[in-house]
This record gives sequence, C-alpha cells and structure tokens, in this order.
Amino acid sequence: MRPLRLLRPGLRCLTAWVVPVLALGLAAAPAWAGRDFDPLSTDWNGLATLQATAARIDVQLTARRDLDWATVSEREVLLVVGPLAKLDEPVELLHFLEAGGRLIVADDFRAGASWVQPLGIELLPQPGRSLRTLDGNPAFAAVEVKASAVALAHVAKWHLPRARLTPAEFLGHNLQKPVVLNHPAALRVADGANAVLWGPYGSGDLGWLAEAEHEGGRVLVLADSSLLLNQMLTRVYENRQFAANVLRYYCVVDRPCKVRLLANISEIHGVFASTEAAQPNSWHLGLDALQKGLKAVADLLQGPLVAPGLVAALVGVLATLVLRRSQLTAPELPPRGATGKRSTTLAENAAAWLADGAADYRKPARLLGAQLARWLQRADAAVFQPDQAGGLAARRDALRQPNARRRSGHVVDELVQGGQFSPQAGERLRQVLSDITRATSDQAPQLTRRRFGQLAAEVEWAETLLRHTAAARSAAIPKGES
Repeated sequence: MRPLRLLRPGLRCLTAWVVPVLALGLAAAPAWAGRDFDPLSTDWNGLATLQATAARIDVQLTARRDLDWATVSEREVLLVVGPLAKLDEPVELLHFLEAGGRLIVADDFRAGASWVQPLGIELLPQPGRSLRTLDGNPAFAAVEVKASAVALAHVAKWHLPRARLTPAEFLGHNLQKPVVLNHPAALRVADGANAVLWGPYGSGDLGWLAEAEHEGGRVLVLADSSLLLNQMLTRVYENRQFAANVLRYYCVVDRPCKVRLLANISEIHGVFASTEAAQPNSWHLGLDALQKGLKAVADLLQGPLVAPGLVAALVGVLATLVLRRSQLTAPELPPRGATGKRSTTLAENAAAWLADGAADYRKPARLLGAQLARWLQRADAAVFQPDQAGGLAARRDALRQPNARRRSGHVVDELVQGGQFSPQAGERLRQVLSDITRATSDQAPQLTRRRFGQLAAEVEWAETLLRHTAAARSAAIPKGES
C-alpha cells in the first residue's frame, strides 16, 4: 500500500477513546500485526476511523481476516477490502447473492478482480485517470458519483427497495465536493453484463464505482481500497461522508445494520446455506438492550465505584471522551424513503402460501397475478377522465362497457402517458406482469418457494404504487362527484 505523502499521519486525538472501545469489541478477532487495513490501527494505513464512522451511523461493523461461508447470513453485508485471497471458485458467492446477499468490494491491483469478474465487472490492470485531481497531483484523483440516464433505466429492472433516492443519489448524498482517491484502479462493465457505472472517469467507458445485480443479490465495487484508510477519511470530509453512505447503502430500514469487514482476507472456506430465519422485531431488540443497560447500572451501583471521588472521576473520563469524539464532524445519513403500508390481505396470503410446503407455487402465483390485475383496473377507473358534461355517472357507465377492461399492458402505457407515475416505474410494472405471466404458464417449470417470494415482493410493490395512484386521483375528484 502506498503512503500518503500529501497528508499528515495520525489520529492522535482520536486514539484515546477509539482504541479501548475497539479492543473490547474485537478482542476475539485475529491480529493484523501492522498490515494495511488493520481495523484497530490509527496509523495512516489503518481502519480505526472507518470503525468510528460506522459506530456513529449505527452500523454494527465486525472485522475478520478469514471468510467462512458457513457462518454468513444473507441478512448481513460483506465488505471486502484489499483481499489477499483470490476467489478461485465463485459458487458460494453466487449462492449468497441468489439468496439476496449484499457484497461491497474495495480493491485496486490485487485479487479483487476475481471477486467481481463473475458479475461482469472488470478490474483492469491499469490506473484510473480522472479529469480532476487534488492540488494538481495525478496520483490523487478527484471524482464524483454520477449516473447516466442509461444506467438509471437499466437498474429500474432490478429488485430495489422503495426509497426517495436513486442508488446514485444515495451514494452521493451530502457530497458538496469531489471524493479523493489515491492511485485508483479502473473499472469497466463487460458487454451484456447486468451492471452499471455509478462513478465514471469522464465520458469514456471506465469508472471508479460500479454495481452489479445477480438473482436479487447486489455487488458494489470501488476501484480504490485506500479510500477507506484513516488518512483519506480524516483529511477529506467528502471521503468520510461517502464511506458512511457506502456502509449504509445496503442496510434495510426495519432491521439492524450488520456489516462484516473482511480486511486483507487471506482464507476462504465453508459452504453457504441460506437461513431465511426471521429477525426479532425492533422493539424486542430495544427491550433486550434496555435490560442489559439496567443490569450494568445495577452492577455498577453495588460496586466500589459508588464512592463520590471515583464517581466524579468516571464522569470526568466520560466527558473527555465525548469532547474528543466531537472533534470530527459526523457524516450525515442519507434519508431513506418511508416504508409504505403493507397490504394486509397480500401479506397474510403470501405468508400463508410460503408456510405451505408445496413444491410448485404456480397456483398461488396465479392468484397474485389476478390480484395485481384487479388493482390495475381500479387505478384505470380512478384516473378515467369523463367529458365535462358527463360527470361521475357517465364515467361509471363507461366503465361497465365490455371494452373498459383493457389489456394490462395498455393500462400501464396510458397511466405512464397520463403522468400518473414515471416511465421507470411503468417499465418495472410491465416487468412484474411479464414475470408472473411466464412463471404461471402451463409450459413453465415448477415455481420454487424462493422465486415465489420474489414475485410476491414485486407484486406488493406494484400494488402499493397502484393504490397510491388510485388514492391520489380519487382525492382530486370534486366533492360534488364523490
């Protein structure tokens, strides 16, 4: 790893509170012994600042130097930084992604190419070159998160969560200035790959930030591992903000954000197995934390620290930690869209169907398709525009005619043309209709439980979109016609 001659070493003001806390949380982790990307190190090439950043944005970041696929859950995010071990066989990685797993790879000129090549992203053996640099030094590329219209149209087909921001807007949240890279590599998306560039190096086909999708799972790739080092995060605020955005990027709103940091990973073993285990409700987690906190306070009051002098000393130490922690400006979290209300009927039916041990889910998938068709007709009826003389009665009479129930694709086209929702949403809705049609045809193979669960999630998204469309249009009808 190259030293950062441009930047001053050290986070001496931070080590007094970071090291003791991290030593407790990572006591069982293997020692990095002065290597690059040591999670405990406050030297220029350590990751102590990344750990502190994660704690501030409520990310549970745990560090390992080996990857045992048998211990991995699809509900956690894997962050691979500067890997030493190549991924000779991608089978377990692909199984992890097919179960809905999330992976972040940050690397340049090392073994990271083998981690991303199966997803259609090439990590080229050449340096990345940006049009902008830091203080004119070509080694420090100044880059931005930027999405083309083609990239946004491509990811509209992905299985994305409901959110106020596009992927590029989330990754670039609160970045007022460019992100600074240190001797970055270059990424390229292979022809025909299900991947996009979120950070190009200009007008060409090379970039520093890319993302790929595989069977519902996703992989984010950074062409610079040194971006996450202490010096790069402490000296450039945009780097720290971008690191916070990356850490929270794949987190789900209603569950704890768990990221497994695999720094300088040197060993890969084990077999991945999907758990699909339900996580405890957030209020259960809150009660558990409260119970542990009360027990800790009770134990403290029963010990020798009750002495006034020792209590005063403890308060002084805590005040010092808070003061030193405030010396770094905390990154601002990108906003997440509010989770829409779930359809009670759909949620209950989907849960009942998934609980059934049936081998073929084509029949419940047909019921999903029928439910989606009904919501399309409701949205179509809600936005139907009668002539000024007809009023509501004329509209209802027209909807009773045989030609009122048009093909679903035509309904989607007219809703998009009428401005009821975006062309991207319309394209995704057409894809949902097409997926259900193919999955439920008599010639289709048996529909698996996992694929049915994906279809149910897509139908729930589509139903929410159509319900809001119908509700918004109904609210716009004059009271005299209601």
